Amino acid sequence: MAFILYRFSDGHYEEIEVTEEFANEYALFEKETKREEWRYQWRSRKKLVSMNALAELGSQFESENESAEDIIIRNEIKEGLRKIISDYLTPQQIELLKLIYIQNKSLKELAKEFGVSYQAIQNRHTKILNRLRQFFN
Repeated sequence: MAFILYRFSDGHYEEIEVTEEFANEYALFEKETKREEWRYQWRSRKKLVSMNALAELGSQFESENESAEDIIIRNEIKEGLRKIISDYLTPQQIELLKLIYIQNKSLKELAKEFGVSYQAIQNRHTKILNRLRQFFN
């Protein structure tokens, strides 16, 4: 015979004597239940991501001592972000983000390049960030 710590519906715990076979099955059930609960919590978490964090994301994982697992995770994150951004933003909005965050161009430079006012570029940029905030909230 074996003992298990059983939690009753009213919240109290009690040690109960059961067969070895039942104790083993109960342990597997508890382990799987905890794993599923963790998976649910992980999937349901939402993270706020600033555009600066998105821009730095690629360099954050780059290292000479990367394991194969780190490379796979980095590639999955990048692919996921690319899909989110391409599904949620227009190609013009994506291009503007690349110019600002990848090529480090200022809004003033972009306004001259596109032949529009600084305020117009600033409004476009704000609109893009608001769309992304909407998605991540």
